Amino acid sequence: MFSRQPLGRTRPLRARGFPGHFLACCAVAACFLAPVWAASVNITPNNNSGDGSFTQVTVASQTVWQNTTGSFLYGKRPTSFPFTVGQTLYLRVTYYDDLGGGKLSMQYDAPAPASNYTTPEIGTRLSRVGTGQFVDAYFELKNVEFGGGQNGSSDFRITCGAPGGVKMSIRTITLSDIPFDHADFLLAISRTSKTRYTGPAKDYVDTTTLKGKVMAGYQGWFDAPNDLDDDGWRHWVRNGTMTAPNFTIDAWPDLTEYDPASLFRAGSLMTKGGKPAYLFSSTSYAPVQKHFRWMRKHNIDGAFVQRFFPKAGTQPEWVLRNVSQAAAEEGRIWAVEYDVSGMGSTAVAAALQADWEWLKSPTGFDILNDPRYARENGKPVVFIWGLPFTTKASGGVPFDVTTANTTVDYFKAQGAYVIGGIPNSWNSLSAAWKTHILKYDGLLVWQNTNIADAALFRGRGQDFYPHVWPGFSWANLQQQPATPPIEYMDRTAGEFYWDKGRDWINAGAADRLFIGMFDEYDEATQIMPMTDDPPNPSATYGRFIDNQGKPSDWWMVLTDELKRLMFDQRADSATQPTVASLTNRSNIGAEASVDLGTTDITSSLNRVDNADGGTVVETVGGKECRGNNVLATDRYLYFNVNNAFAFQLANGDVTIEVEYY
Repeated sequence: MFSRQPLGRTRPLRARGFPGHFLACCAVAACFLAPVWAASVNITPNNNSGDGSFTQVTVASQTVWQNTTGSFLYGKRPTSFPFTVGQTLYLRVTYYDDLGGGKLSMQYDAPAPASNYTTPEIGTRLSRVGTGQFVDAYFELKNVEFGGGQNGSSDFRITCGAPGGVKMSIRTITLSDIPFDHADFLLAISRTSKTRYTGPAKDYVDTTTLKGKVMAGYQGWFDAPNDLDDDGWRHWVRNGTMTAPNFTIDAWPDLTEYDPASLFRAGSLMTKGGKPAYLFSSTSYAPVQKHFRWMRKHNIDGAFVQRFFPKAGTQPEWVLRNVSQAAAEEGRIWAVEYDVSGMGSTAVAAALQADWEWLKSPTGFDILNDPRYARENGKPVVFIWGLPFTTKASGGVPFDVTTANTTVDYFKAQGAYVIGGIPNSWNSLSAAWKTHILKYDGLLVWQNTNIADAALFRGRGQDFYPHVWPGFSWANLQQQPATPPIEYMDRTAGEFYWDKGRDWINAGAADRLFIGMFDEYDEATQIMPMTDDPPNPSATYGRFIDNQGKPSDWWMVLTDELKRLMFDQRADSATQPTVASLTNRSNIGAEASVDLGTTDITSSLNRVDNADGGTVVETVGGKECRGNNVLATDRYLYFNVNNAFAFQLANGDVTIEVEYY
């Protein structure tokens, strides 16, 4: 394979009213197809005297409706707008985005057995974040009745601020019988989050075994207001308010390589250097693809994707979908890791069983047909972290051993290869728990420093996953003072990480590694880039760690070097490599790529057939590829680099990477 630089996605240019036909064909298509015009209407709210009275005022030079009593604006479908009971309709609300806080919401009439106050399943751009602009919120209204069942014989009502709170200023309300053309809204109503990615998949990493692999834990739990989940600032801050006293992360991400359009302004925060602060959301595809691209560029084979309080497909699954697609596009592997921390002991078995049934169902996520899902001995990999931890169940009550056995037995009966995450104090557990530990096919001992554990578990026929982590800090999360450091592991500019990995490798105890974690900024265990210019923490507690003089991608770079050490591809050294020694590495800079096969997957790099460069599609070593057609005359493979890509490069060295059999 050739490394690549992604270009923006394009979609076919189409004529309105003629889906699927290019503009060049419109004159012909018009002879056979009648255009389908959308019906839409602007609605004036009903001025109800109860909880829905309003007044009209001027905000930002625009006339708006503001509620005066109660929290609602009521609306009714005009008789001129045709619809059928049970139809799906769409509502757009244009409102002024001030710092009023809270989320826009609505309710509408639906037929029995629903109610006159049915809440839409999908809505986008609902949170007020203070941009000082008029913005559009969108709702999908499925199974509409609009029978005038609400106050004042209204069909729906919009929640627009609690009594006594900051009023919401609404400029227009528009009802339509086709979806509004807004990217996030169209993506949300497509419901693609509840099924795996089915597009082209690259196979750079073998999916058949975890032996020889470096896998990273991936939380994927970071949210932002107005992302696809729109659950507010989850895992960045507590209480959903983006202020320094609420920080729950001890490292602020370095966002230099992200597409600015995929980032979210972090309230009104400024960095120490005086720049506006931004963050990413794990529900957005572009950041997740960036994360998996970093894995590829730094020789990390894939990710165990954390799954907390699983809901068996009853809610959007954007992170799962993003991981499925990113793993395919970057040629990584992935597997589910259930983290049962905080789950009730009596509920854990049923919850995990229901979730796995949905995940593997062809009408659910269809995970077993994902071409990048990890397997061992032909079995799908499932990681369960936390059952033997004596204080990890709900309320600090230990998990019941019988329930834990039932949980693991179910997955074994499903033909899964099950990895267990256990405490480093496992040897002091009861005999019943030690018997439970024998059920796992593989084991990860959390923050383990006992090298002898590897041989012990392997002697029992269990695979062993050494845990390597870069350091630890959770002063913001636990509201601890910055000094003296409490529950803190200094990164020592990479030496801590290098020593952990090297100890396992040199003891002969590592034929695989688990990196904990890839993205966990909460406890500062992430190897993803962090910035040296975060916002200021609270004045009374908390801290932000920095790179201690190293590049922000240094811990990903060291991961690559540890893997090379594991495979004897580099000389051993008691001290970590120097930055200077790794400056001219090939995993930096812009990229272009082509994946060869029946249909080439190209990104700024294209195969060209010439007289002495004919190719034929082959399957070699289980992979589709291209070889020279006539051995005697087809001596070469030719490629063109797109001018748009080539011209952006400065003069200098270029690395070409070729994957061959």
